[in-house]
Amino acid sequence: MSTTSCKVAYPSSGAPLLLAEGLNEGAWASTLHGAICEALRRRVRTADMVKAGTAATTREFSETVPAELLFARRGNDLSTEELG
Repeated sequence: MSTTSCKVAYPSSGAPLLLAEGLNEGAWASTLHGAICEALRRRVRTADMVKAGTAATTREFSETVPAELLFARRGNDLSTEELG
């Protein structure tokens, strides 16, 4: 689905899977998966993903992922207009 190497076992991983498998939107799935992975690389993780230390709120995670979409779309077949 994505060229980004990131294993996501998290409720957010369902959205890229739905886009790829259910809606046949591979480019969108890859872009969203890349944005989620980038948020995780930046250590923006909610309490259920943090064993120790400070966790991000659901809102913080939810705001970080869309902010990463433009970065994550590189290499995918999406135009800037499609991302709004």
